[in-house]
Amino acid sequence: MKKTQFKDAYRNILKQIVSYLSILVIALIGAASFMSVHFASLAMSKYCNSVYDDMNYRTIEVIATKLLNEDDLDALKQLDGFVDIEPVWQVTASATVNDSEESYSVTIITLCERINTPILLEGCMPSGIGECVIESRLADKYDIKVGDVLSGMSMEDAMGEYYEQPEELKVTGIVIHPDHLSLNLDEGYYVMVNKESFDMEALRNCCVRADILLDTGNVTDRFSEAHKELTNDIVHEIENLAEIRTPLRDQQVIEIANEQIDEYKAAYNTDLDKQMIIKHDLESRRADLDKEAESIKFAEERLAVLTPGSEEYLAAKRELDSSRASYNEKLTALEEEETDNDEKIKTIQNMLDYLEEQRSSLDEMEPDSWIVLDEYGSPSFVQLAIGANNLSKLESTFAAMFIVISALVIYATVSKIIDEQRYLVGTSKAMGLYNREILAKYLIFGVTSTMIGLIAGILIARFAMETIAIKGYNDYFIVDFNKPILDVPSTLAVLAAGILLSVGAVIIACYRLIREPATVLMAPPVPKGTKKKSKSQRSNLPLYTRLIWRNIRTDWKRVLVTVVSVGGCCALIVTGITLKNAVESSPAHQYGEIVDYDLKAKVFTGNEDILDPIFDEAGTSYTALYDNNIIINAGRTDIAELMCGNLSEINRFFHLNDWKTGEPLTGADDGILIPRRMAEVYELDIGSEMLITVNVTEVRKVRVAGVFENYIGSAVAMSDTYYQSLFGAKAEPDTYFVSLNGTDENELFARFADTWEVKSWSAADADRSIFDKSTEVINSVVVLFIVMAAIMAGVVLLNLTMIYVIQKTREMTVMRINGFTTKQVISYAARESIATTLIGIILGIAVGSVMAYRIVRAVENTYGQFDRNVSLTSWLIAAIITILFAVIVNIIALRRVKKLNLTDI
Repeated sequence: MKKTQFKDAYRNILKQIVSYLSILVIALIGAASFMSVHFASLAMSKYCNSVYDDMNYRTIEVIATKLLNEDDLDALKQLDGFVDIEPVWQVTASATVNDSEESYSVTIITLCERINTPILLEGCMPSGIGECVIESRLADKYDIKVGDVLSGMSMEDAMGEYYEQPEELKVTGIVIHPDHLSLNLDEGYYVMVNKESFDMEALRNCCVRADILLDTGNVTDRFSEAHKELTNDIVHEIENLAEIRTPLRDQQVIEIANEQIDEYKAAYNTDLDKQMIIKHDLESRRADLDKEAESIKFAEERLAVLTPGSEEYLAAKRELDSSRASYNEKLTALEEEETDNDEKIKTIQNMLDYLEEQRSSLDEMEPDSWIVLDEYGSPSFVQLAIGANNLSKLESTFAAMFIVISALVIYATVSKIIDEQRYLVGTSKAMGLYNREILAKYLIFGVTSTMIGLIAGILIARFAMETIAIKGYNDYFIVDFNKPILDVPSTLAVLAAGILLSVGAVIIACYRLIREPATVLMAPPVPKGTKKKSKSQRSNLPLYTRLIWRNIRTDWKRVLVTVVSVGGCCALIVTGITLKNAVESSPAHQYGEIVDYDLKAKVFTGNEDILDPIFDEAGTSYTALYDNNIIINAGRTDIAELMCGNLSEINRFFHLNDWKTGEPLTGADDGILIPRRMAEVYELDIGSEMLITVNVTEVRKVRVAGVFENYIGSAVAMSDTYYQSLFGAKAEPDTYFVSLNGTDENELFARFADTWEVKSWSAADADRSIFDKSTEVINSVVVLFIVMAAIMAGVVLLNLTMIYVIQKTREMTVMRINGFTTKQVISYAARESIATTLIGIILGIAVGSVMAYRIVRAVENTYGQFDRNVSLTSWLIAAIITILFAVIVNIIALRRVKKLNLTDI
């Protein structure tokens, strides 16, 4: 371009400075909105992946209900894609610190050398028996320091018989474990010890689980769909392998059990033989005593014929008394030995019978099964994935709307500017300028404003908005998210896309006009013909209405772009407020309509006769139930909380209402009840089947008997009857739901101060803080987007209104000459603006409501359902904001009417 052309382009920018700045601001808002969420999502993914990689976090975890033997591990190693596999041993226990009275539940787990390696924060790793390291979560909660002693170890599962550590463990270090990166999930606590703490000989080198590290090739993002698909393929391979290995393990277990039974029987038979020899000896001694009894009887008969008091009588009596004493002493000793011998023989016979019963029951033994978990088997990983995915979904939906609206505004602005400058374009053509040279002027206008806005928006996103978007995650994850990143490839891509979008919008806006010959462009525009209406039809409408209707028909493209632009901004506000209300309303629904108790008490089983009277005396309402985490598998493995007991009683405290009818699902004795969100995620309905794993080892196929409404958490429920039909035994209550009924909480705690039956207390809304924290970032981003959408609405309205006023300057000047007052002219100009704004608001409300529903559904997860109802509040607020900006903008723009003069014609 020549220097004069640059000057002309520069003057054009100054002349249209409001439109130029509008495009700049809108491009800034669009880029800042999109890139802030994009950078935040990348930052989460990058640093979480980095932490997991530093600790060699396992890709897959395999748990066997009958342990994994060395052959199982070798078979797993043969599968494609395996980098490493490491066995793990663990046992659940309760412990105290430094002989205190407060006990807590922990998982004693072996330290891994290559996979799932913890990060040492303080102290050193254990070097031998009697030492351990603990998680920082446990140390912080119970104020445990390096050098403290964990005592009172009490094993709580079958693996306890193989645990050989002393009852006291010295804490040598504090660590972070990759299984538990979340600070607000009640996942239990790890106490890590060396492998030598378990009796490997007794275990025959079998392990509880195996941690597996896969070769994922170029797929390095653990949260990506590609990574999930890759691991799913391996999971299916392992499940197929399990179908081969588990029958072999069953056979091996039966053989080992038969060997042990034979060993025990041989030992008991040896003992039985010894006892039978003893019994035979006792029978011989009984025969000898019987002979002594006959001798005593003969002596008594002889004594009876002797003269009492004679010397012979006294000698015979002394001899008889001595014989009787000796006989009685021998008889008592013999009877004791006979009783003991009979009891031992009976015990041995009972044990032999029991061993035979055990041998018979081997054929009915529960078959072995493998539970295969990918990274999503860890609740902490799931929360991190949800956080990253929520940001990604906001990026691809909410933020993308800003980009679309920005493109529309650029098109509308440039098209109206060039339309107003048609005479100037014609003159330029007449003077010999090429189309490309004329187009360059408007490209400079559109592209430079867009580029400056994009660069400013990216910088704001990187140094301000990204930090706001991710800072909330620092409150509940042991990961440092305060390290914003600038992703160069995506930044360049956005710059290129923004520039191309701007170029495209300018070319489309200019294409028709610059192709016209100079003579046409320099001539006054010819009004377009319209369908003629009868006089009666025209007279039915007021003058201003007829004029506005004429303008809309003759310049419908401008009106359409205006309506769409205003509607888009309004839709953004509706979407943002609806999403914010949807997130914030969920806890109100959960703890106002579903959860109807105040406290949850975790207790030791079998103590209802002790606990119930205390609750009664305190004036509380309560119900006892079994409440524990289980593993579910309905196409994908996940974690759920099982509530089991009398469903009518549970329903008093946790309402199990059908999500469609609202009726209580208290009569479901033929299946499990699941929450609505779980049914949606796994495509389940009444009659569907899925697998559940209780106590890690007991796997059952269950039928879905009902779907209830639930917003927070992943609770499922089943009746005692159904549980017993599945597992052959009643579920032992380990939890109480308690309604205080006005009782002081501290007073209730005091009543239980002298009992050891209660493990812990938690508020009914304990999960609320988890939900609030996990949605805090969504709220922060949404509030930010609402503010930016409001600013965009103001800028769009100002820009389009200024363009409209400039376009109508000639017409409004003629109206003033023809005697219309300033007020009438302003009224005429404002009415079309008001009409298009109102239509845009209606369109925005409709589109925003649909978009909001889609985004709400997109950011929901298995553990959280948002309020999906239409938000009338968002409609009202969006309409008020748009109207307020419209009024302010019209006041600013229509001030030009007072300054109209003849030179404007």
